[in-house]
Amino acid sequence: MEQNPLVSIITITYNHEKYIKFCINSVLLQTYSNWELIIIDDGSTDGTREIISQYEDRRIKYIEQKNTGIWRLKESYNKALKIAQGKFIAILEGDDFWPRWKLETQISAFEKEGVVLSWGKVAMTNSEGMVTGYYPKKKSPLQKYSRSVMTRKLLCNNFIPACTVVCRKDALCTINGFQQINRSPCTDHATWVELSLIGELVPIDEVLGCWRQHENQSSVKWVKELIEGHNKLIVTFYKKMLIRGIEKSCDINELNKTYQQNMVKINYALGLARLKREQYIEGRRLMKLTLRRGRLSIKFWALLWILCSYINLNPNRVAALIKKR
Repeated sequence: MEQNPLVSIITITYNHEKYIKFCINSVLLQTYSNWELIIIDDGSTDGTREIISQYEDRRIKYIEQKNTGIWRLKESYNKALKIAQGKFIAILEGDDFWPRWKLETQISAFEKEGVVLSWGKVAMTNSEGMVTGYYPKKKSPLQKYSRSVMTRKLLCNNFIPACTVVCRKDALCTINGFQQINRSPCTDHATWVELSLIGELVPIDEVLGCWRQHENQSSVKWVKELIEGHNKLIVTFYKKMLIRGIEKSCDINELNKTYQQNMVKINYALGLARLKREQYIEGRRLMKLTLRRGRLSIKFWALLWILCSYINLNPNRVAALIKKR
């Protein structure tokens, strides 16, 4: 492999004035210097543009566009992909950031020709950038899995954090660019699954990205749609494998059960959030949904919160009492 190949970094941003400077600075501080940063601004209405315009580094390319929204996210990614000159593509959203060693560490993973994507651990942070945890917590067992097992596990659960990913540009072009399931607010999961069919996905046991968690991020605002999109991906990909004559990697009934349990967890989390805000009617409605298909433990807590809501007892107060005792 040629030494120091160009890496094209794709950053999609929308109203990230609080975070975009930290994001760009984390790229400028990389120990690996042969990169270009392609920023697609999806019609920001805050000070994002003004902050980006302060940078004079020629490696930074800034493209403004009218807002296309989360449901057409793949169009923004594929616009950047067409502009990209690099042999490799890295993903960094406008509210996330990287450790200094990220690119230098990952480039070596592609010395093996069959590797199409590498990824690593992510440090989860709060809105201020302080680390709150890591994913995965322990050394990843995925390093010993075959390609077929990796595909099967990836189909069941998107365990690849987007901000840790570097992939080959020619591999992305082979699958016709970034993928997005209809009415799903993300491109990462479908794209990783498609790439897993044409090459190896190599995990690296190091922190290679920092995922900032805040109330305005899409994974928080559209969490239910993310789960529903995951289920659509399962069904679509399963049918595609049958059409291609590829050996089935998962049992469709098992995958549907996984989806149903994920929806139970989401309804429980959303219902609890509503009850904490004293939105009792909506909170009870969501909690009742968990009583239909949830496991015994989650049914117990859902029933408890429903009963508390009828006497206007906030879950925060209940939790404080339980903790005290």
